[in-house]
Amino acid sequence: MVFIQKKDSAFVELARFGAQQIIMNMEMGFKAFKGIESNLIEHNTECLNGSVNVKQCFEYCKATVFKLGRDGLENLLSGKDVTLDYEASKTPNNLVNHLVPDQWVISVIPATKSTPKVYKLFVNWIHFDSYELSKGILDLAEVKEFEHYYIWKEKKGKSYLLHKNCSANLSESANKAFYLDHVNSVYQEYGDCNVYKPKQMPAFFSSGLILKEDN
Repeated sequence: MVFIQKKDSAFVELARFGAQQIIMNMEMGFKAFKGIESNLIEHNTECLNGSVNVKQCFEYCKATVFKLGRDGLENLLSGKDVTLDYEASKTPNNLVNHLVPDQWVISVIPATKSTPKVYKLFVNWIHFDSYELSKGILDLAEVKEFEHYYIWKEKKGKSYLLHKNCSANLSESANKAFYLDHVNSVYQEYGDCNVYKPKQMPAFFSSGLILKEDN
């Protein structure tokens, strides 16, 4: 199934509005699609006389995020047409409820006699220069790999959509916080500083199975 509605000026305007709202969510560290569909419905009704198929426009915005990341959203905002090589007109619900950081790295906490090895995610939102360290997962098999991104979901924490081209380039303050607040404190407890250098996913993980993004 493909998009039925032609991407006319009204559709493009609504898609640009959606892209702006998604970027705002991403910059503020909110779930990327939080409140987006309802905002599209309201904008379509008030400004476009209800002329746009909101469901299709929302799917177009979501597909832009999954396929092209923030660059795709920026292209929408600048008025460029985003051509996507995909057919599904519906993105599965289990792929939309994630935080989308601008940059991210991984920290590996080694096992001790009383605790298992833990993989933690350090994420950074550049616009507000905010960052956080996740609670962690015990097995990288829990991370799902797609063509353009990973889905990192923690059983007792948050879930993240991690674009593959957004790894390692932390802001200056986030990088400093990673080393001063995290690495140093863990080093004092365990003693091996090399273990805690930030890592990228390909350095130690590849599921061998890359999932289809339109499943």
